[in-house]
Amino acid sequence: MKVKFSKWFYVMACGIVLCAQGLVAQTTIQLFGPVSVATSLPSASYNTPYAFNTSTLNLTCPTSGIQATLSGPLMNSGGTAPVLVSGAFQPGGNILVDNNIIVTVTPVGNGLATPANVCPVSSTTITGEGLSSESCFNGTYESNALSLLGLDPDTASISDDGPTIDYAGGVPPIDISPYLATSGSPQGVAIALTDEGGQYDSSTVFLTTNCTVSGVSGGTISGSPFTSNPSSQVQTFTFDSNTGSNTQPSQIVSFTYDVSQVSDAGNGATPQATDAALAQAEFQTAYVPGTSFATSSCLIHTGEVLSNTTTPACKLYTLECIDPNTGVAAGVNCPVSDLANEGVTDFFDGPPFSLQNIYTPSGVFHEGIGFLMASDDWSQANGGPCSFEEAGGTPVASLPCPQNLLISFSGPGAFAGKGLTTNPNSTFVSIAGVPEDHTSVVVAGEWPDNWVNTRSPKVYFATQAPNLSKGASIQSGNKLAPLPNAANYIPAPIKSITYGISPAGSPLPLPFNEPIEGDLSLTPSTPCPTTLPTSPTEPNFAPAPVTLASLPDGQYLLHYFAQDCAGTQELQFILNPANTQNPAPYWTTNFYTIPIGIDTTRPVVATLTLPTPPAGGAYKLNSVVNASYECTDATTGAGVVLCGTYVYAPQTTYDTGNTHLLTTRINTSSVGTNETFTVYAADGAGNTSSKTITYKVSR
Repeated sequence: MKVKFSKWFYVMACGIVLCAQGLVAQTTIQLFGPVSVATSLPSASYNTPYAFNTSTLNLTCPTSGIQATLSGPLMNSGGTAPVLVSGAFQPGGNILVDNNIIVTVTPVGNGLATPANVCPVSSTTITGEGLSSESCFNGTYESNALSLLGLDPDTASISDDGPTIDYAGGVPPIDISPYLATSGSPQGVAIALTDEGGQYDSSTVFLTTNCTVSGVSGGTISGSPFTSNPSSQVQTFTFDSNTGSNTQPSQIVSFTYDVSQVSDAGNGATPQATDAALAQAEFQTAYVPGTSFATSSCLIHTGEVLSNTTTPACKLYTLECIDPNTGVAAGVNCPVSDLANEGVTDFFDGPPFSLQNIYTPSGVFHEGIGFLMASDDWSQANGGPCSFEEAGGTPVASLPCPQNLLISFSGPGAFAGKGLTTNPNSTFVSIAGVPEDHTSVVVAGEWPDNWVNTRSPKVYFATQAPNLSKGASIQSGNKLAPLPNAANYIPAPIKSITYGISPAGSPLPLPFNEPIEGDLSLTPSTPCPTTLPTSPTEPNFAPAPVTLASLPDGQYLLHYFAQDCAGTQELQFILNPANTQNPAPYWTTNFYTIPIGIDTTRPVVATLTLPTPPAGGAYKLNSVVNASYECTDATTGAGVVLCGTYVYAPQTTYDTGNTHLLTTRINTSSVGTNETFTVYAADGAGNTSSKTITYKVSR
């Protein structure tokens, strides 16, 4: 905050937002989330204002009666708390920006409109100059700003139990309709929140308008400085939050950066995210040739459009952090972790898409979904393989670029793609159609239905990366068609195989919660190179077999995934059918699994009897005599598969005598005083037992 006369011309047609707006259908968009009060960057001044939040909207307004209002969160009657509906702030309250809101309109067919500061003229004067200034705050805020550092203006109060900073220190909602063109044609409306020094901050900023919002084509959003306060360590940068209307689909576009799991996240740097529209048609040809993402496509974000204001586009985010001492913005200034526990998430609405199997001479490979991180100069002109511009020693500096960070994808309503990294650098984009490695798993000594009779089974893993250079096809109708751009695909070497085991009856671990406690990783002897190969290879990895830790008898699920040196994990993305809770097909992300049954308990021949012999205790020669018997097995095991002369499928019976005892004719064809009849039992894990009975045969 630095109070001086603004160099931008100001026009105000209606000082209070909701004056005479009439009964016209309107849409409300959250342009920006709150920015806590922070010390200004060294470079911010009256002559060189710092635009800490920007957004460019594409609006089509009616030919008359335009309504467009900027406001902050609506407060309760005492101004002490925002009004919430379904947990969300509502528009219509005082708006607070330190210092200014600059609106620039570019009507189609006209030249660039003059930027205008839409903040009202305040009563504050510049000492010695006799001039009033335009600022989106009042004297109450101005006199207290320095004491409010680190506070969220939407929820914090200037004084104990008093009204919020927005309510007490902001200005009434602002009508910006005089700046908008009534041509009925699309127009670009750039809105910037600017700082001129001292301190800066902002309330949540809403736009309520009867214009049609066809999308957002770009912008920059600043967060709050990272401190030891947990609330500062998860920050969301919202570029579009139009909840839609009867005539317009919802448009949700936001990026979240989460460093809450980092041990030393409070470095004082301020994160900022910049978004740019990306043409889907250019992604394969310009951004990913020569990488393991060459056959993938970027995902359209509803509300993101190209500069022509109509063509749907993908989203490129650039995340950087501003050093509080130098004012330099770079990915290297963000918190750094030794572990991949910094979360980045892309939330968006978008059109449906599908994944396919890839058919190659080496086998069938699955496609997956990705969230790429590339260097900050990754662009149409400088795409393909890249290098992370990090200081030596930071974890990301030694990684191949780009990296696929994705560990989970869900939605729609809205889609959410989550990734993990050690530190950002610095361009992110959501994609689909990423070829995944294929892992085969064999359990030594496994019987049908996946049972073994050892508590520490031996497991063999083998992973093969796709090699598309010898031919790759996907399903197209009832035929196979060549996979587009397969010639530019370079498979990445295998980085690791990770596995874990859990009881079959317990909830299966989800990739969203990685790293999974207790999971173990197998790694090749050769670590990942910093630069990936430039020609197709056939990477594979078959580590020595592993012996699982001793497990009690029971059923288990072994989950596993391979990960390549470009970061792609072998995950199972499932498009589930619509149901009563989800009106459209929806994606879930899971691990691939195989069942393992542990059964070390022998079955039991529980009953074995013979009918009472005639007088003398012997059966007559060649007489018909049947032995009766039953076999049982623990209900937690594989079940009886053999009982005497009877055979069963695994897990179909745990007691063969449930309805009646089994019978088998004994041998009475020869005379003897110590004849034997034995019943053998086996279960589906290979455990065996027997029981013998003796009898006599006479003439």
